Amino acid sequence: MRNPLSNVDQSTRNFRLTELREAFFYDLQRIPQKLVFLFDTYEKAPQELADWLEGKFLADVVDTPKLILVIAGQQIPQPTSGWIYITVVAWKPF
Repeated sequence: MRNPLSNVDQSTRNFRLTELREAFFYDLQRIPQKLVFLFDTYEKAPQELADWLEGKFLADVVDTPKLILVIAGQQIPQPTSGWIYITVVAWKPF
């Protein structure tokens, strides 16, 4: 499957990603049950994905009470004041 964002300029790419994220969270607001998203080995995420998760995605998670987000890894995003309900758990390596 061809990546629809691979051959477009940065402005078009950002526009499409914003539209996709907004539609995603719009649909999540309409689901009656809670959902859990789990991102593991966060430290191995490509930088573009990490930047997106730490920025716009986490900002939208705050406004989506039915979504429970778990980010696990040796490194995780630093909490900001915008995170209303957050628990950071540090695990020691086995």
